Amino acid sequence: LSIALFFVNVWILPPVVEPQVVEPVSLQQNPAERFYVLENATQQIVFSNFGGAIKEINLPFQTGKDTLSIVRPIEFDREIEKESPQNALYPLMPATFFDKKSETIEPYTPQNGGYTPLLRRSVKNKTSGFSYLIAPKFYMGQLLNQEGEYEGETFQMTKLTADSIEFSGTINGQKVVKNYQLVSPYGFEMTVSLKNANTKALYLSNGIGEVELISGSYDPKIQTLQVRGEKTYLEKTDLPSKDVGDYPSQNSLWISSSNGFFGTILSPDNTTAQPGFIARKIEGENCPTRLHLIDQKYDLYPVKSYPAYQVCKQIIPQNGSFTFRFYAGPYEEKMLTMAQENYTQNPQFAQAQAVQGWFSFISAPFVRLMFFIMKICYAFTNSWGVSIMAFTLVLRLLTSPLNNYSTKAMQAQAQIQPEVKALEARYKKDPTKLRAEIMKLYSEKKINPLMGCLPNLIQIPFLIGIFDLLKTNFELRGVPFLIPSWIPNLAAPDILFSWGYPLPFIGNEFHLLPIITGLIMFVQTKLSSPAMTASTEESQRQAATMQMLMPVMLTLFFYNLAAGLNIYFAFSTFLGVAQQFLMMKISQKPKIQILKK
Repeated sequence: LSIALFFVNVWILPPVVEPQVVEPVSLQQNPAERFYVLENATQQIVFSNFGGAIKEINLPFQTGKDTLSIVRPIEFDREIEKESPQNALYPLMPATFFDKKSETIEPYTPQNGGYTPLLRRSVKNKTSGFSYLIAPKFYMGQLLNQEGEYEGETFQMTKLTADSIEFSGTINGQKVVKNYQLVSPYGFEMTVSLKNANTKALYLSNGIGEVELISGSYDPKIQTLQVRGEKTYLEKTDLPSKDVGDYPSQNSLWISSSNGFFGTILSPDNTTAQPGFIARKIEGENCPTRLHLIDQKYDLYPVKSYPAYQVCKQIIPQNGSFTFRFYAGPYEEKMLTMAQENYTQNPQFAQAQAVQGWFSFISAPFVRLMFFIMKICYAFTNSWGVSIMAFTLVLRLLTSPLNNYSTKAMQAQAQIQPEVKALEARYKKDPTKLRAEIMKLYSEKKINPLMGCLPNLIQIPFLIGIFDLLKTNFELRGVPFLIPSWIPNLAAPDILFSWGYPLPFIGNEFHLLPIITGLIMFVQTKLSSPAMTASTEESQRQAATMQMLMPVMLTLFFYNLAAGLNIYFAFSTFLGVAQQFLMMKISQKPKIQILKK
């Protein structure tokens, strides 16, 4: 009783943890820094005169079916807007833009909400200052030295239109002119002109992306599209474990730095840059994610757990103009395809969404098949959640003959158990003879012992495919199902309710769908398990106990996984239970024989 009360007190009713009283750090924005905005239907890009580089890229939320933007808000966006409204301003600081109506340069006032940041940003405190200021060396499009530092001067903005901007300045005695041109959707083209070029190398930064969690996991990736002969190959690069990693890759069409559903792609012209690239690991304390603003009292998202990775491409140190093509947005097939079609030399951006991993050779074709079926279902239902269930039903119908055969095989095995036990007693001291006699019995009864587990083996590629489908298909992100307050995002765990103090493994949110999945699996296990009697051997009892533990183990496994995956597995298991129950009822019906006179 004392131990139970201890756990209730510590876990269920934990003591109120008072936040440590720390004097707030209040940094001030450099008054010499100026900001300029280029904006279209898919991007709000904020430029700085510190290097003529990109400080922010903010993606507008979808507001209707006619808008080109496909980004939907998720819980993180809503929580930050609620808990830290000063950090939900877009752009973060007042800026300047070109007004199409008046055709003049006007002030741009930040607005609250309506966007999600693609890049990590400075962090405002509750006063008029900042608790963290992102350094200019982390800006996207910044020209850095070999050590990753910015040595340039303040640039001058020389041209600003509705869809382009130009800066000029000096870096280590080299005259630099940067021109940016928006390319819809989610793209822009950057031209760098050098004069008085010297031997000091310049590296173009791809920025540092904001954190995007997939089923609670942080999964940053660096990928390159390699050219070998007439074919292209997508290669995943190992993340640098230390400060800097050097990757002397040859003939790369582009370099991708992604995090979940979002990323940036840097594609140089053939004569623009040196082969290979470098990547730097930046500790989370030096570029904190916005997620650390959520429930800071319990430090749910510690900054040290989310390091960033900065990719830099070396520019050839010679006079001339060099062009770079960028994609900065969601890794969604349609948008990537539209973006690559804007260029004469097709950069093949759509390959950035390709399925990768140990089992990609198995799951990739299943991902394409499943998403094709789901898109057909979506055309009729207009609901991705219903489409997942419809796909599950189609899959069950296609495999129902095999499942029926499997159920009959399991029932047949159960019927011959008395004969198997008799053989075990007879050949107890001769295992070789016992195995031979059991196989002979199976052959006489026309039973295949492997057919009982075959349907589960068949589901494995589809289950792996569903995992990859949720990781690679942006369409499910931010899509609610049934009750939006319960399932606000098919690509994240459902949230029935939440509390303040995080519990071990469970966290501070109660996910109902994994519990439902576990209960259905428990019913399925009960239906398929033979009844225990006094004569049941100990080994069979232990096997039955292990079978009953499987629903508990799988519930824990599925607890923090995406709602879409839980819907698929729960509905698939439910259909399996219904099919098994129906087969059992049919097999139990008495057979009526018509006797001939």
